[in-house]
Amino acid sequence: MSIFGILGSIVLRLPKFIKDQLEKAVFLQPQENLPERRTGTNVGIVIGGADGRVEKAIELYKRGLIDYFLVSGGIGADSIDKDLTEAENYANTLIAAGIADNHIWIENRSTNTLENVEYSTEILARQAEQPSHGFIYPIIITSGFHLKRTHALFEKSVSRIRRTSAFGISIAHSGWSAAPFASCELNTWRNTKKGCTKVAKEAVCLFIYRLIGKI
Repeated sequence: MSIFGILGSIVLRLPKFIKDQLEKAVFLQPQENLPERRTGTNVGIVIGGADGRVEKAIELYKRGLIDYFLVSGGIGADSIDKDLTEAENYANTLIAAGIADNHIWIENRSTNTLENVEYSTEILARQAEQPSHGFIYPIIITSGFHLKRTHALFEKSVSRIRRTSAFGISIAHSGWSAAPFASCELNTWRNTKKGCTKVAKEAVCLFIYRLIGKI
């Protein structure tokens, strides 16, 4: 059993008031905060790692809230298909849903959340230099339990580019939207070991990232 599995077993047995504090620490609320439609380009950033995320992106596209997609994910330790990156798998799903392939930007090198953010931000910076895109509004799409950490990393990463770019990068603060993920959503995580393990992992990662200045 992994260290996070052990922590999950412990968290599952904790009293309600401690779980309430963990929930406040880990989950980003509200679970959806989307930019209003305006002049510029809304980019849905789909983070690899779980079912439901690319489907949520397609839903937002059909609502007219996404213009381009940035799909992020390489082949990691937990990848089911070792011959196809998560980003390429997502791209295939988007194309099958009728999305033009020239509206899909692929980041297929990352193997963890830090790399998801780092490599995706590099792509956003390059695309923001294209006058045709105008102001870019990133929309992070990931699972509810993963949203707070990913959003905090993106904000720190994009802020660094705003300060150092010689090109006057035009990237707004990011919006976000959570995709349902089995037993680890806001209202159900505390009832299962799987949910408690996910939340325990996020709490540890958030603490470490703050400690080392990543967020």
